[in-house]
Amino acid sequence: PYYAKHFDVCTLPFLLNDITASTNPIKVFEYMALGKPIVTTALNECKKYESINIANNYDEFIELVDKMLKNNDKNYYKKLKTEANENTWSKKANTIVNTLIDYEKTASFLSIDDVIEEILLKIYIQNYNTNIKELVRKNISKKQKTFIVTINSETCIYSKEDEIYRNMVLDKKVLLVPDSISITYVMKKAFKEKIDRYPGIDLLVDILTDLNKKKKSLYLYGSTEKVNNGMVKYVNDNFPNIRVVGHKNGYQEDETIVENEIIKLKPDAIVVALGIPKQEIFINKIYQKLDKGIMIGVGGSFDVLSGNVKRAPILMRKINLEWLYRILKDPKRFNKFYNKNIKFVFSKKRGIKEWVQ
Repeated sequence: PYYAKHFDVCTLPFLLNDITASTNPIKVFEYMALGKPIVTTALNECKKYESINIANNYDEFIELVDKMLKNNDKNYYKKLKTEANENTWSKKANTIVNTLIDYEKTASFLSIDDVIEEILLKIYIQNYNTNIKELVRKNISKKQKTFIVTINSETCIYSKEDEIYRNMVLDKKVLLVPDSISITYVMKKAFKEKIDRYPGIDLLVDILTDLNKKKKSLYLYGSTEKVNNGMVKYVNDNFPNIRVVGHKNGYQEDETIVENEIIKLKPDAIVVALGIPKQEIFINKIYQKLDKGIMIGVGGSFDVLSGNVKRAPILMRKINLEWLYRILKDPKRFNKFYNKNIKFVFSKKRGIKEWVQ
């Protein structure tokens, strides 16, 4: 509202491509709430709303902006207000909840079996009354070799399906950290104790902060060349005392070159962004060959920290709705969310509505 008084028309001048074609531009709902006329390019999701003025080319975009600057049509502003009320965060959340409930009626849900229970028990033992942030800080100071796996429902399901991966996750050398709300929810149900979620991206930033204070070295491996370079820039700009001794994108034809480089450089921390399970498998291979180092797989954290992907607003993170933000930004993620999270969380005895509430 503070900034809204400084402009009269809201715009989304996105170029049309494969990414924007499937994007749900949640910014328009904020624009609706501000009560300002809206002009966008021909984004598929924007076409659903009468209050959004769609431009099909550059000249039409300019004409519509000019038209909206002079717009005094009361019926338009009435429609804008109506659509704003229909697209609040709570309304969007209810839409997804109702969709999940429809799935629940026909889906065959997984129950928590012995494998997943064993993983959850290990998380509980390692994290109960333990300050993971402080533990990692001490291990950096003592040059204690540490292999961290951030656990979410996808990790658990993959462990259930792959015995080698499962044995690695359950190995005593591996520190498990609960990364997702689905994990902490199920743990609370299972052990009647609250274990706080520690998102991998937050843990990574904390690790970088400690490395910076102690002027330590870092190796970054994974993601695309653009994102990897962006991650190097992020570290250099925000943690100037860290020495980035090496970095490689995640598309190497010969991974042994990366392994040998890391072994030779002996960094104080190795951060790998190859996604599950590749990142953990890679770390497990080099772990025995190193004498020191914090080693962690961070999935898509490089994308966010390098500025290529926007993270959910702080408020949504605090109330554990980061998953909702990701789905609203990219509706195609819903199937993955359902298969990797909802199936994990719910048994036939437990309802989706109960969890969301």
